[in-house]
Amino acid sequence: MAPAQSRLVRNLGSGPSGQRTPFNSLSHNFCPRHDRERKQLYVAYKSKEEYYRGIEVKHGDVDAKAKIEAKLAAGKETLQVRDQVNRRFFSLSEDNRGHVKWILKLQAELHDLDIELASLNAEPPAGPAPPPQPQAAPLTFRSLLHPSVPMSALSHLPDDSHVVILKRVGAVFLTAMREPNVRDFVIRFLFRELLVYKADADELARAARTPTIDAFLRESLDLEYYSKFFTAFREGRSDTFHLLRDAVCGHLLSLQPPSLSSSTTILGAGVATDDTQRRMDARGWDILWGYFHDIVEWWNLEMFAGSFDNFVAVKTLTACLRYGSECLLSVMQGFIGVTKGYRDSNEPLVKIEPGVATERQSRCYLVGRMSKKDLLAQKLAQELGERIARFQVLVYDRETGAKEVPMLNSVSADNNPWFGRFRTASTKDELSSQPWTVDWSLKNILEDVQHIHTLRDRNMAKDYYDFVIIDTIVTIPSKTFDLLDLVADALLKLNRDPPYREVLRKAIQKHAPAEEQDRYLEALEQMNFGPLALPVPTPCQYLGNRVRCWDPPDTLHAHLQASSRDSLPVISLRESRFIENVVSDLESHGVVTRLTAYEPPLTMPVAVRGMDGLDDLYFPYNLGPMDEHAVRGTMLDPSRPFDNLADFTAAYQHAHPAAVFAKGSIRVHYCAWPMPMLRGGHCASGLVFRTPEGRLYRWKTLPFDLPLASRVWQAFVDHKINGKLSFVRLVQTTLVASLEALVEAGGKHGWLFSVPSPGQWTADLGRLGLGSLWEGLRPAL
Repeated sequence: MAPAQSRLVRNLGSGPSGQRTPFNSLSHNFCPRHDRERKQLYVAYKSKEEYYRGIEVKHGDVDAKAKIEAKLAAGKETLQVRDQVNRRFFSLSEDNRGHVKWILKLQAELHDLDIELASLNAEPPAGPAPPPQPQAAPLTFRSLLHPSVPMSALSHLPDDSHVVILKRVGAVFLTAMREPNVRDFVIRFLFRELLVYKADADELARAARTPTIDAFLRESLDLEYYSKFFTAFREGRSDTFHLLRDAVCGHLLSLQPPSLSSSTTILGAGVATDDTQRRMDARGWDILWGYFHDIVEWWNLEMFAGSFDNFVAVKTLTACLRYGSECLLSVMQGFIGVTKGYRDSNEPLVKIEPGVATERQSRCYLVGRMSKKDLLAQKLAQELGERIARFQVLVYDRETGAKEVPMLNSVSADNNPWFGRFRTASTKDELSSQPWTVDWSLKNILEDVQHIHTLRDRNMAKDYYDFVIIDTIVTIPSKTFDLLDLVADALLKLNRDPPYREVLRKAIQKHAPAEEQDRYLEALEQMNFGPLALPVPTPCQYLGNRVRCWDPPDTLHAHLQASSRDSLPVISLRESRFIENVVSDLESHGVVTRLTAYEPPLTMPVAVRGMDGLDDLYFPYNLGPMDEHAVRGTMLDPSRPFDNLADFTAAYQHAHPAAVFAKGSIRVHYCAWPMPMLRGGHCASGLVFRTPEGRLYRWKTLPFDLPLASRVWQAFVDHKINGKLSFVRLVQTTLVASLEALVEAGGKHGWLFSVPSPGQWTADLGRLGLGSLWEGLRPAL
C-alpha cells in the first residue's frame, strides 16, 4: 500500500511520548520513514538505469548477442525498479504522465532488443533451402450469429430456428442503434485516462499494443477494478472528476490536426503525455454541461478545472448565465470566492438563560483567489491592505509551499485574529467585566482552506494567490455580509471604474467562444443595468482651486452630528469615490498622512452639497461639551469679535497719509489652516479619521472642523504677522498690507498670498470693500 501523500500523514506517526511526529519541513510530502524509503528506491533505479544506458550494442560486434542479452536483462531490472517506485509512492497520481512517457519509451526499446535477439538466435540451415511446400489454407470457424454472415447463408435452416430468430432480432436492433455521440467518445477516452492514471507498466504495455478497448478488456484480469471505478463515476464521486476533465481534453485534441506535443497511442487513440495542451475551454465546458448532466451541475462545474485560469473561465461563463444562475461582479473581474463566514442576523447578541448570560461576538470573513497572471492581484492586496480600519488582509502563495506564513499581512498586531468569541456571567450586567473566550480564529479558517485544497482542489495547479479578508467590524443584527461586494468595488476602482456593461463586455470577449460573442454582445446591449450603467464622475482637483467655508451654520452642525451617530451610514459609490479622491489629494499636499497601523478613528468625513452645486467634505468631530469658562476672556473666546479691517486701515492712513492699500487673501488648504496641528488633549492623536473604504489618516495641519479652529488660527497669525508688522492686518483669510513686506514675512512660514497688482492699490478706502471677508464656499443648507 502506497503511503498517503497529504499532510494528514503527519498525524499517523507517534513518538515515544505519544506525541505526533511532525514533518521535517513544510515542503515534505511523506513522513521521514517513507521519504527515506523513496530516496533509496530512487537511487537504486537511477543506478540500474545508468548501467542499462552504459551498455552499447553495435551491429557486427563479435559479442553482440551477449551485449544484447545483458542490456535486455538490465533494462528489465530498471523497468521493474521504476515500476516499484511508481506503485509504492506515485500510484494514482497526477505525476504519472512523465512516468508513463518514460516507461513506454523503455518498453519500446526492450521490444526492439527482443526482436534483434530473436533474429540472432535464428541460425540459417546448412545447404540450400528446400523449396516451399504448398499448405492448405487453415479452416476458420465463425458463429452463424456473426454480423459478417448474411441471412442468405442460413437458408438451410428452418424459419423457426433460434439462430434465424436471433439473427432477425439482431438485425432490427443494430438498425435501431444510434450512432455514438460525444458522450460515448469521451467515455472511451475516460477509460484510456484511467490506464494512464493507474500507470501499471504491464497494462500500459498491453494497451499500447491493443487496438481497441473491447480486445483489451477480453484479456484483462482486473475487470473488478474497472467496474468499481465506473460505478463510482456514475455515482458522481468527485475523485473521478479530474479524469473526466482529462478525457474531455483528450477528445478535443483528437479532433484537431496532429501536433508536435508529446503523446502516445493507447487502445487505438492518441493520449497526451504532458499537460501543454490539456486546457479546458468553452467547448469542453459545453460538453460537460450538455452531455454529463447526470453528474455535472452549475455549482460543481468548477471542480473540473485543471488550473486556476480554467477555474476563472468557467466561473465567469457561469456568471454570464451560460451554465447557471450565479452572477457576481467579483467573478467577472477575476476574483473567485472559496469560503466565507458570517453571523446569522436573527441571532441575539446576548442570550439570557436561567442562571447564566452569554454574550457572543463574530466577524465576517471571506477567502478568495486570484490568478498570479492577473495584474490586479497584487494591486488588490495592496488596496485592501491599506483599509486597516475595515479589514485585515492576509495573502498566501501556495505554490511556494508557504501554506501557513502569509506573503502579506496588512495588520501584524494580532497574529491569530478571532472570528467568533463569547463570554458568560451570572447576570447580563456582569458580562462587561468577564474575559472573552475565542472559539473560532484564523487557525480554524486556514484548516478549512487546507481541507478544501486537499479534498476538492488537490488536482488543480496552485497558480493563484489565496486571500483571507477579515472584516474587523463586529457583526451586529442589522449588518449584512458585503465582503464580496466590497472586493468587486475595489477591483472596479483599480480598473478606473468602468460601467457594469463594460465589465461584462470584457468578460465575454475573454471567455466566451469567438463564434458566439456577437450574440452575447447583442443581448448585452438590450440589458438595463440601471445606476450600474452610469460611469463614476471624474474626480475634481480641489486643493489649489477651491476653499470650503470654515464657519458653517448651526443647521449644518446639527446635520453632521446626526450623521456621525449612525454606526453604519449608507454611502453611495459616488460619495465614497469623492471622499477618497479629496482625502488622497490632501495627503499628496501634506495636509494629512495615512496611517499604516490601526488607531481608533474619531470621525468619518461627510459629503455636503455646496452653494455652487459641487460637493464639499466636512468632518463632524464630536469631542464632547466645550468648557466655556476656560476660554472666556481669552483669544479663543467665541464671543470676542475679530479685528475690524476698516478701522485698521483708517487708523493707519491717518498715521501715514501717503499710504495706499490693497485687499487680498492668504492661500489656505481646501479644508485646513496652514499651520501645524495642535498637540495635547484630543489633538494628541492628530484627530485620526477614517474614510468610507477604511483608510486611516492623521492631520498634519489644523482642520477647519476642529472646534474653535478659526480662533486658534487667528491667534496664530496675530502672533506671527499682526503683532509684528504694523502695516499688515490679517483676519481669517482676508488682509490689507504692503506687498513687499508681506511676501517676505510669508516666506518664513511657507505661506502664499493673493493680492492685486501694484497698479490697483488705492488710498480710497471705500473701494476696498473691507466690510466683508473671504469666507469660502458655503453649504447649500
